[in-house]
Amino acid sequence: MALTDRLSAPDRHPYLSGEITYLTGKILHFSGDQALSFSLSEGSSNGNLLGGAFSAACTLTLNNADAAFTNANTPYGAQVKVRLCEGEDSAEMITFTVTKVVKRENDPRLTLSGCDAIGTAFDGAWADSLAYPCSLLDIAQAIAAQAGFSISHDDFPNAGFCIPAMPDWGDISLRQALSYVACACGCFARINRQGRLRLEPLTRAMDPFPINAQNTLAREWGEMAFGPLRALTFSLKGAKRGEAPLIVAEEGAVPAAHNSFTISGNPLFSATGTHTAALAQALLNALSGYTLTKARVTWRGNPNLELGCKVRIIDSQGQSTDTVITSQVLTFSQGFSMQSDCSAPNVSASVGKIFTSSGALNAALLEGSVSGAIIRDGTLAASSLIAASITAQQLAAGAVSTEALSAGAVTAEKIAAGAVTADALSAEAVDAKHLSAAAIDAVYSRFAQADIDWANIGSLQAAVAELAAAQIASADIDWARIKDIVANRAIITQGEAGELYIARLAVTEANLVSLTVGELMVKGSDGGFYAVRVDEAGQVVTERKQIDNADVQDASIHAGKKLMEGSVTAHTLNAQDIFGDSAIIRQLIAQNLDVDTFFARDATISKLNALDITGNESIRLYVKSQEKMNAYLRVTENGLEIGREGDSARFRADNRTMEVTNVKTERLGISQAMGLPEEWAFVATKTGLGLKYIGA
Repeated sequence: MALTDRLSAPDRHPYLSGEITYLTGKILHFSGDQALSFSLSEGSSNGNLLGGAFSAACTLTLNNADAAFTNANTPYGAQVKVRLCEGEDSAEMITFTVTKVVKRENDPRLTLSGCDAIGTAFDGAWADSLAYPCSLLDIAQAIAAQAGFSISHDDFPNAGFCIPAMPDWGDISLRQALSYVACACGCFARINRQGRLRLEPLTRAMDPFPINAQNTLAREWGEMAFGPLRALTFSLKGAKRGEAPLIVAEEGAVPAAHNSFTISGNPLFSATGTHTAALAQALLNALSGYTLTKARVTWRGNPNLELGCKVRIIDSQGQSTDTVITSQVLTFSQGFSMQSDCSAPNVSASVGKIFTSSGALNAALLEGSVSGAIIRDGTLAASSLIAASITAQQLAAGAVSTEALSAGAVTAEKIAAGAVTADALSAEAVDAKHLSAAAIDAVYSRFAQADIDWANIGSLQAAVAELAAAQIASADIDWARIKDIVANRAIITQGEAGELYIARLAVTEANLVSLTVGELMVKGSDGGFYAVRVDEAGQVVTERKQIDNADVQDASIHAGKKLMEGSVTAHTLNAQDIFGDSAIIRQLIAQNLDVDTFFARDATISKLNALDITGNESIRLYVKSQEKMNAYLRVTENGLEIGREGDSARFRADNRTMEVTNVKTERLGISQAMGLPEEWAFVATKTGLGLKYIGA
């Protein structure tokens, strides 16, 4: 029986298994007895999958009573693979990186949290080194390669579309770059259950996965929430302020919230790109007909159902609803279940009906025009209109008069930026006393082009001041009298100030009529800085403040007067006391060296006067002559030993015995004890070795 059938069986007994690969390379397996609970969350919170690079978040709780998972290694940074098992069958659920470890005292549970590779491996900066022109597939493969992944297939839309020149990426991460490419291809990016990087099309050619009533724990679904998609709106990268967006639409379609997506700031859709219009049309072709139906189902689950899959929810009466999984949560806690969400951007309860439950007209779903003759006066309320369903281009000149607007019907919040320009306002149309900061932003006054003569602004609210900083960047304001101003940047060509406090001032040229300073620093021709002050006699005197090499006349620095931390580089250092944790000295010449512990790799000592020389096991003394003969003197466990490296001849003696391995000498003499002058000598004769008395 396959896993899908086992998970649907009434007597199923699912459990978890997997392994943890630590940063040290050690691998520990966990079984169903040790895996207590698990959760996985993936997808889009607003229902829009286009251009997403979704990272799944995971939490795994293990029984760590014997400290098996934390005893030798820390699980932080480890790779955890989780499988759902039932009988002999199993399915991969995810491989995630541990970014948080929770262990409570007197609690055997260990909780590991983290996310998949989209949230970890793609955090690095995107460095585009491709040679253009190249395809969207080439760019996707380069992004994946920098993160340590590969995309070997091209079964997604627009994979072969050619980009003629390098886009203006800016400083972005690999994840953001992957998101931009996925958007241009009509896809979203994710790591699948087997740990491979995929670009999944929004319009996937697949049969819906059935979720039957017997497998459903709870459900909700309703009317169509979005689609079919018929238009796209692009706010092009690099477009000038106020420039109209690029709109591509099917014939007769009017872009609205229910049938159009908006793409903003994608470098692949550049305002100056020669390919932009063609790529925009190719994206519309890839997404055309995309439909979403709002639904949510909590069911017995199957990990084979992934993000972006089509599902068919079937109720007990046999009625079905087809939709797409936009987000879901997989949960194991004494059993396995899933909550699969099918949502959509800009979802409204009334979307999907020509007339709402109150009988009002739903303008968002209307295509073309509606004759005014069928609409009675007062029957079309503003609350019945979906945002952006009626635009200024659809209103004839004079169609809406101010007499038809009630007080407060039009507020600053309802006027988009740029909707009302200064040219469209008469002198009496705007009462400055009733203008708030939001209203000024909506009117979109261009102070940068205004000639304001002797503007006398007594008080300026903070919200207005923020707008002014954006709009008066290059304004020609003649002698503006502003009581108080706080600005991140102010360029003043000519001005007068009664009292001015400046934290930091850089002046290219200054003409000062009167100047009062507490301390004045002047740079001298020698490169040093001098403090200029007036002494008690009224004389101007200078005092050097900067120390350079010329200031140090003596070749020594007295440590009692100057203490320098970090690094000391000196040709000659004469100090009474030097305390250091670590000192690297190429040559040490000392009249008297008093140390508790002295370590030296190589020491040349002309005279050694030592009270105590203690070695670990022995003391070795090597003497190297001019003839390259290496002799040694060492004290061993057997006594004093003198010899030469590589020569079997040696002399060894202790308090009781003396051993000579090989003696070759012309004369061997024996003297009596007690200092007597008599002396005997061994003499080699023809007949052998003889003893001869030499005498006093």
